[in-house]
Amino acid sequence: PTDFSAISYGGQPLTQVVEHLQNQSSAYSASAEIWILDEAGIQAATGSTIVATTTGAAETRRISSAFFAGVDQLDPIGQTGTAGENANETQTLTVALSGGELDAGDMVIANNSVRNDQNGDTSWTWQNGFTQIGAYSPPGAPYLNYSDAAVLSDGTAEIASVVILNNGVGALAVAALNHAADNGVCGDGSLDVGEQCDDGN
Repeated sequence: PTDFSAISYGGQPLTQVVEHLQNQSSAYSASAEIWILDEAGIQAATGSTIVATTTGAAETRRISSAFFAGVDQLDPIGQTGTAGENANETQTLTVALSGGELDAGDMVIANNSVRNDQNGDTSWTWQNGFTQIGAYSPPGAPYLNYSDAAVLSDGTAEIASVVILNNGVGALAVAALNHAADNGVCGDGSLDVGEQCDDGN
């Protein structure tokens, strides 16, 4: 069992948004975590090296990164949610986000970590419009694999759902990135996460 206690990018500390530590009391476990760094931190970074500090004995550790434009810097995170399971068979992990701060133009991101059952290579299929943006699933050992996915919200409920094959312990962490208000230059009333507002200057 392991847990990320600190992560930095170019020397700038990230903030943990959400995590799910599944079956941490036994020898087999999976942790899914989402951390963020604001625009000021990215600008202040010296280089692009990511350093992660963990606690606990760890068999394998994986980390991935993605950059998103158009995130509200004053209130970057909306809803979050987690799910997990321990069974050695095909499983579906699901987290539903709705209401509250979830608006059209928000980006919902999901991290799925799986310790497979050693009887086959882990594979997964994201549902409900989520598009995979990163993954690590080598054949055989090591047994900890992950997949990241995202979907641009239309303002209604977003259901992060992933069907996992040949898995043991699995964890899913989900967070919505709030989109920034339009600065009035682009004139469409909002700036979706991932959308650049270009005034031509």
